[in-house]
Amino acid sequence: METEVIEQVAFPASIPITKFDASVIAPFFPPLMRGAVVVNTEKDKNLDVQPVPGNGGALVRLLQEGTCKLEEIGSYSEEELHCLLRQCGIPFRAEDSRDQLCFSLLALYESVQNGARARQPPPHLTGGKIYKMCPHQIGFFTLCCTPSPHQVVCGSKYLVRGESALDHVDLLVSSRHWPPVYVVDMATPVALCADLCYPELTNQMWGRNQGCFSSPTEPPVSVSCPELLDQHYTVDMTEAEHSVQHPVTKTATRRIVHAGTQPSPGDPSAGHHSLALCPELAPYAAILSSFADSKPNSVRQRPIAFDNATHYYLYNRLMDFLTSREIVNRQIHDIVQSCQPGEVVIRDTLYRLGVAQIKTETEEDAEEEEVATAAE
Repeated sequence: METEVIEQVAFPASIPITKFDASVIAPFFPPLMRGAVVVNTEKDKNLDVQPVPGNGGALVRLLQEGTCKLEEIGSYSEEELHCLLRQCGIPFRAEDSRDQLCFSLLALYESVQNGARARQPPPHLTGGKIYKMCPHQIGFFTLCCTPSPHQVVCGSKYLVRGESALDHVDLLVSSRHWPPVYVVDMATPVALCADLCYPELTNQMWGRNQGCFSSPTEPPVSVSCPELLDQHYTVDMTEAEHSVQHPVTKTATRRIVHAGTQPSPGDPSAGHHSLALCPELAPYAAILSSFADSKPNSVRQRPIAFDNATHYYLYNRLMDFLTSREIVNRQIHDIVQSCQPGEVVIRDTLYRLGVAQIKTETEEDAEEEEVATAAE
């Protein structure tokens, strides 16, 4: 798709693309931030799935523990189904048939897997676009928000249907390295959706904690995460490319958080996802507060209309690239200004900016003489 767009801009006499299937267009990632496989589950969104009463987190725990096995639900007795529904907070009546009880349980599962979704756009408009932004250049601390003059675009995705947790999971699993911290206003739905769609992966990243700082079955507690301190890191690239361990933090632990301080009445585990629970993340509070007036939700979910699919597609791709390049060039300029004599700006294996000392021939000769003297 991208190649065809560029060709049509270079050779405008060719037949233009007047329509395309946007639901299969891969999310955009700069090459160094892109995973081996880029995922788009837009077509998997079920518009008929409605929010249902019940605790999705409780259902996910039951599935993880093996207490509830959906493939065996047909063999459960009514008493067993009543027990499962009570644990998941799903209301039912004494006269409900066995099939109705099974349907209630399956409906909650499908609702969680489909992700919390926003209002659907009108039929003739798209669902907007979501951005994965980062104050760093490798997606160490990433957040879903509108583009900012201070944040590098780590990834973005066009939406056809209304935004759901599935879109955020697509961005995460399509990243070269799943970020240690992902900030999004729908933290609980994203974490639970990931648990259901990629259970083996999330088991390595947060076990039974559902993306929280601590167990959602216990009261929220402050958790210190020293690996999240904003400092100079040594990057270990000896790990296999597909390794879950992050090359910066040296750990497989990941968290899905939100910046809100007030717990959501409809989300019993919302308090466990609060960024305020981690003291090492306190410096990022200022970054998040800078978006307070940007109304990210209204922009993120705003339907988009366009006349020419080719121009719309290429314009957005270029804007993502040019915006990030401008930010990086500004960072390079600031670092160059602070360099001392003998220092140069370099990039490491993850393309992060750094400063290195240049050794002169005289210094190298002196080191060789010292080594020779020591050997004698």
